[in-house]
Amino acid sequence: MENLSYLALLACPLMMIAMLFFIKKMSDGGAKAKQSQELEKNLSKLVKQNEELTKEIESMKRSRL
Repeated sequence: MENLSYLALLACPLMMIAMLFFIKKMSDGGAKAKQSQELEKNLSKLVKQNEELTKEIESMKRSRL
């Protein structure tokens, strides 16, 4: 029975450590979401540039014929 009282005393700090770990993990997710949005934005710019360059290449090929 005496061991149970020690278990109760240890539960509080252990739960606090676990909560801090999960809070940190959740806050890192927001930074990753922002980074993901920036990558998607850059990707869409690159796709647009690629389309424009493809059109320009096709136009140049047609002008040579």
